[in-house]
Amino acid sequence: MKNRLRRAAALLLCFVLGCAPLPESASLQLYAYLGRNIPEGTAHTELSFSELRCHSVDPALLSDRILRLAERIDDPAEDAHALQAELESLYGAAAQLENDAALVYVRHCLDCTDEALTAQANRLNRSLDGIFAALNEAALRLSARPALRASYPAETVAALEAAVRLYDPAVQPLLERETALMDAYDAMTVSFSIEADGEVWDEARLAADTTLPFEAWYALRKAFDAAFATAAGELFCELVQVRRAIADALGFDSYPAYRYAAYGRDYLPAEAASFCETAARQLAPLFREALIATAADRQTLYLTEQGDTEEQLLAIVRTVIERIDPSLCEPWDYMIGHGMLDCSVSGTKLPGSYTTYFSAYGAPFLYLTREDAFEAPTVLLHEFGHYAGYYFRGDATLPLDLAEAESQGLELLAIPFYPLLYGNRADEARAVKLCDLLYAILSGCLIDAFEQAVYADPDPTPESLSEMFERLTVRIGLDDAGYTADTWTRIPHLFRAPSYYISYAAGAVAALSLRETAMQSPAWAIGRYRALLHSSGTDRRALLRRCGLPDFLSVDVAALGSFLRRELSLENADDSHIAFPAAA
Repeated sequence: MKNRLRRAAALLLCFVLGCAPLPESASLQLYAYLGRNIPEGTAHTELSFSELRCHSVDPALLSDRILRLAERIDDPAEDAHALQAELESLYGAAAQLENDAALVYVRHCLDCTDEALTAQANRLNRSLDGIFAALNEAALRLSARPALRASYPAETVAALEAAVRLYDPAVQPLLERETALMDAYDAMTVSFSIEADGEVWDEARLAADTTLPFEAWYALRKAFDAAFATAAGELFCELVQVRRAIADALGFDSYPAYRYAAYGRDYLPAEAASFCETAARQLAPLFREALIATAADRQTLYLTEQGDTEEQLLAIVRTVIERIDPSLCEPWDYMIGHGMLDCSVSGTKLPGSYTTYFSAYGAPFLYLTREDAFEAPTVLLHEFGHYAGYYFRGDATLPLDLAEAESQGLELLAIPFYPLLYGNRADEARAVKLCDLLYAILSGCLIDAFEQAVYADPDPTPESLSEMFERLTVRIGLDDAGYTADTWTRIPHLFRAPSYYISYAAGAVAALSLRETAMQSPAWAIGRYRALLHSSGTDRRALLRRCGLPDFLSVDVAALGSFLRRELSLENADDSHIAFPAAA
């Protein structure tokens, strides 16, 4: 019982955190403007993860090669086509460097106590921004050569100009400081500790303790969280100032405007804010009702003792994905057969879950931290949605909003098979999952609104940011979701992936559309989902139309709320069928 009480105390914290993000790929954010795919990697490697090796591309030598090419671009005696071929070769080398950075980062996450791995990951990741920026600038200059104009249509030139705007060598010291602060936060999440009565308590010891009376343990937990919030808050305030300086140096009106541009979004922060206001007004009351209606279900599910072993978890989720769509078994079996998954439990693993791609090997990799019995299958399904997309597309680009739709969509397509995952608790799990998707919309709105306000504050302090977060939590309607004023210090996206969170809201809208479709025709829904997994490009709206999915910016939010009210069987639900998706 004592362990259950401890887990209950941390229940709502688990509810609000979600998956920790992977540090963004420099090439992905810049290639989003190019209207072309990243140079393709090899076919899916037959090597296992343990056999993968870095290509040992030296960032300094690669930068020097790019500089030497840049010096020759304007020389009319140089053959333009030869220069273009050399540029493509350099892009390939940069892709190999990015592959190395991804591989080293995964190894760092598996053992974040290894200082050598941490240093290597930092060195490789710090080099990527400048290298890809220099390549894009070289491509822009080459586009002016008469012999190459046919290869660079107007939209590509415009895209290159936008990409070049995202980087200036003068901001490199700021980017390096940003990286150092992000790494410091990662380290805090694993190593932070406090001293009480002459004893040192860290997160792992608090989680495992069964010796203290619950009241004493809970007081210690609160003291730990308060101390962590203070330290993380001070770090974040410095991070905010560094990021504001980056945006200012690059000529952006605000840091969120810079981040939206870097992610390749085709809408502005103000447009997202308009959606967030509508969602808060129309969905917050429904969320409060849903949270109350599912409270007992949630407690039962989250307090279920961890029963499945790793092997059992993988076996049952494999059965579910085969029931959803047998074609998903191909990437699943590749992942398992080649060891491209880690869901082990270890005290040296960095918290969080993500999926990345080793472009040089044509291999996605899924990293999972298992927290509890209820979340483990759904987090695995979420990340496997990303994995399947990487597997089928390779490293071709996909807008973030659609990437989150492929992960959240798979979670909802699994609902008919919840009896396999949760037995006689399947109905409760279904209700909680639908409530969680409603939460994903509102939390996406909350975090985006918070970040827009944070980066507009010229002199933030940990105290002022906590007050701001608390006010926004009430306004967005999440004050009953277990947030405290300091919860923002525990959301890794704020530190590691700024301005990302709105994509969870966008993805949830699309995922709920898939759920609505599946209720009419499972085959139709699977067809739309399969189209999403095999799609690539940078035109978000065109891709949404191709996959038959709604644009969250134009969706009928009231109809979406009515659909969810009916699905959750809440009081005053409209039993009539409501198709909420708006035309993309």
